This record gives sequence, structure tokens and C-alpha cells, in this order.
Amino acid sequence: MSDGKQETSPYQEQKESFGGRTFDTILVFGHAPIKPLLLEEELTPSQREEWKSFTTNPLQGNQDGFEPEFRVLEGMHAQELRVLQGKPQLLLARRIELQHIGRLVLNRVSRVNALSAGLALYLGVTDKLILSGAGTIPRKASGDPVNLPKEVFDQTPSEAEMMKDVIVRRFGDDMSRKIIIEGNSVNTLENFVQILKLEPQLTKAAIIAPAFHLERLLTLARLHSIAIEPFGSIKDADLLKDRAAIRNKQAYTAILDHMNDPKLNPEQAFRITSDNKWHEALIQPQRVGYWLGYITELDIDRMQNIVDLLKSTDFYEPAKDAFLAAGLDFSEYTEQKLRDLSDAQMIKLRTKLKEAYHGKGKPLREKAVEGL
Repeated sequence: MSDGKQETSPYQEQKESFGGRTFDTILVFGHAPIKPLLLEEELTPSQREEWKSFTTNPLQGNQDGFEPEFRVLEGMHAQELRVLQGKPQLLLARRIELQHIGRLVLNRVSRVNALSAGLALYLGVTDKLILSGAGTIPRKASGDPVNLPKEVFDQTPSEAEMMKDVIVRRFGDDMSRKIIIEGNSVNTLENFVQILKLEPQLTKAAIIAPAFHLERLLTLARLHSIAIEPFGSIKDADLLKDRAAIRNKQAYTAILDHMNDPKLNPEQAFRITSDNKWHEALIQPQRVGYWLGYITELDIDRMQNIVDLLKSTDFYEPAKDAFLAAGLDFSEYTEQKLRDLSDAQMIKLRTKLKEAYHGKGKPLREKAVEGL
């Protein structure tokens, strides 16, 4: 019998803690790599030592305090593959299926990110998630010799797809229709470019991300003319810790605290240092060549906003030099609006900047990040 009090579900309690705030769109970014799934007998000697160290105390990580970039299949899944050893086609098919299960192939950072985003969706904090990130399996983590068939590499799912898989398996199939997948970007600069190709009208959003990644994402959002809504900078662990507190799951809170404490978690300390480095590359004018090539894939209005930024701040002289190094005259693109330029001028701008500064291995781009 009811005691006359209105019962409140734990989810409802957490929803109310948002104070009715909602966001049209929440952006979520993957954190590479996709882990190859291996059988124990496929491990190299060094991997055996690493896995033994990790499984002794998973929270502490391997010998260096890091989560392995591979996962060893155990129990039912391992038995399935061993039974199919004499049936190569069935073995390959099952191996590819397993490689598409998010909770198996994502690292902890990406799983926490996905669960937080799924919880926000489930709570009604948003009706649209954009999950961004391509799929990469590190070959060095795939056994010796590389034991994964070529077809497994060829059919590697994207991080975005695997985050969606985590969300749907945890919160239900009806979440699927509220999720947009961007599965082509291989770095954070490309995340925004590719998202805007899918959603060209996007001008405001919220972001759910690990604490170490938020500042760089907020800088990139501003650079790409995406306004972050009030209270829209959300630390993923905070969402899950609030949920854990409501359900009195103290052990889960302790795990999240450990993951996010650089004094206890060497991998977190590494991620903080790495993200700070690349954030510095974004905000230091002399390193403008680090990101300049990526603006070539934006629409003309977002490009205009960036050109206006470059010509009116401390970026002016470095930008002029960067344009000159790419064979361009900066004044040609700053003395009038980009929309007033000829098609030939815009093609030249996009082509020259992309050739000089877009992607890995470009000498001018590499020079821009020297010393980081």
C-alpha cells in the first residue's frame, strides 16, 4: 500500500536536478582507439605480461598505469571462437560481430562518455545526440603476427557507432532515433568539420566530455561559430556520479573518482598533458598553421568569421605569414568579404590552405607544432 507520498523515480530526481534545463543538441566525441579483441593464445609475450598486470588490478591499469589498447576475450565469447576454429567463414563472421559490441571494444573513457550521453538522452535533457569519431584499431595491439584477419580491420566500426551501441543496449532501442552518427573524423579538428557537414545549420549546442577534454572542445566550438548554451559544458563523470549518488552506488563513484584523478591514474595525467598541449596549439597565434588547413572545409560564412578573427587579433601577423608560406596574399582575403570574391579566388584559397596545412605530414603544419 502507498503511504500517501508521491513516489519519485531516481531518474526523475536527477532530471529535476537540471532545473528544467534542456538542450537542442548535445555533441559527444570518441576517444580512440577501438580495441582489437584477441584470444589469450593470440597474445604476444609482452601482451601477456600487460594483460596479467591489468587483470590483477584493472583500476590500476597495466605496468605503466594505462588501460591496454587490446582486450582479451574470456568466457562464452572466447569459447565461441575456439569452437569455430575449423570453420573459417563462420569464425570470421562471429569475430566481426564481436568487434561491433561497444562495451567490449571501447576504452573506459569512451564508455563513460557514451553512458553519460545516453543518460542525458534518457532523462530528456536533449532529444538529439551527435556522436563523433572514426574507427581505428592499432595494429601494434593486434597480436604477433597480426592475428586479426584483414576483413576485421576493413570492417572496423567507428567510435561513434560503438558509443551508440553502448547507449542503445543500456537505455533501449528507442534512443536510436535520437542519435546522429558522424563516423569519419580521425581527430578533434575533423570532428567539428564533419559534424558541420552533417548539420550545416548548427549554431548552438551543449557538449558532454571528460573534464580534461572540455576546454579544447569549447575553444574549437567558438572557432567554428557554435555557441555553447548556458550550463552546456557538461563533465561526463559528474552526470554519472550524480546518478550513482542517487542510487547509493558508492563503489561506482570511487571508480569514477579514480579515473579522473591524475595523482592516482597515470593515464589521466597523460591525457591532461596531451590535451593541454593541443589546446595551446589552438590558442597560440604563432601556431595558427596547426589548424588553418581545416577551415577550408567549412561553409563560407564560418570561414568569414575565422578570417575576421585572424585579421583583428594577435593572429594577424602570424596568419599573414602562414598565408604567404602557402602561396597566398592575406590582404586579398581580408580587404573584402569572402562572398564578394570570385569563384576562382575562393577555389585558390581553399586549395592552397588545404595543400599546405590539412592533415598529417604537411611540412608547414608540422613546423607550426614544433616544440610542443
